[in-house]
Amino acid sequence: MQVTHQRKTSNRKNASRVDKTSYFTGRVSYLLHQNLLRKKETMTDHVYWILELDVNDGQMDNMKSLMAEMVSATLQDEPGALDYQWSLTPDGKTCHILERYADSAATLVHMGNFGSKFAGRFMKIFTPKKFTLYGSPSSDVLAALGPMGPIEMAPIGGFTR
Repeated sequence: MQVTHQRKTSNRKNASRVDKTSYFTGRVSYLLHQNLLRKKETMTDHVYWILELDVNDGQMDNMKSLMAEMVSATLQDEPGALDYQWSLTPDGKTCHILERYADSAATLVHMGNFGSKFAGRFMKIFTPKKFTLYGSPSSDVLAALGPMGPIEMAPIGGFTR
């Protein structure tokens, strides 16, 4: 009888552990779900792109100078700019610019600054080859980017941390 009693006690402890585990697992699952919903909302607000450019002959020094000026201005004047990365192939002939903005409003701020301060020099230094647009840009952003002929990629899954 003593053994049976120990088993009953053991089973009650296990049942209690299972109940606590189920509660904990359910609570964690709920919190994760809520967090993922918030992440999804945040993710869909971002607007980002990769711009592929040919560096025009004889423009390397001008490119480096313009890049430094644009990076500095974007960092200082545009808090909605989340990523602003320039990359260059080893031969110096192709440049990629990765830009990510918190939302369409921040994107439009950048585009206004670019147009008023840098566009003329930028187009003398580079020849655009490919423009791939990601996220969910507003109709205003799409209209402003229209002349660049972006390839629009609609979000279908994933996350942003």
